[in-house]
Amino acid sequence: MAGDAIADLFVDRILEGLNAPGSRLTEREIASVAGCTHARAREALHHLEKAGAVRMFRHRGAVVLSAEDAPPQEIEAVWARLLSLLETLAGERLSASNSDLDARARFAAETAQLDRLGALAGDLKLTVLLKRLALHRAIVSVSA
Repeated sequence: MAGDAIADLFVDRILEGLNAPGSRLTEREIASVAGCTHARAREALHHLEKAGAVRMFRHRGAVVLSAEDAPPQEIEAVWARLLSLLETLAGERLSASNSDLDARARFAAETAQLDRLGALAGDLKLTVLLKRLALHRAIVSVSA
């Protein structure tokens, strides 16, 4: 299992409350749950940090972030712009190749599903985190 797939697994675990905000997330735990090597677990931690799900601390490792740790108003505009640019890029790529219509449908479905989950949560910061995840998945989907 690749590091980004392992990171997605742990984002799901965080959203389900299996890894609570403020708790440590260790390479050992990731390796045990995902059945992967410590190198893959480290890679997953870096993906989680880039996604804003954990914060890495020197001599403490990774800590799962809470909704209060992210300033959603400041980053919402950035993510909205990035998503808009990605949609434009995806449209250009997909219009050039009709065989990629499934990728466009997957992109739309992923984004819509994560937006619905964020709205159901009623938590703006969680919604922003889910939009980050939607953007990450969309980039992977379009670039694959």
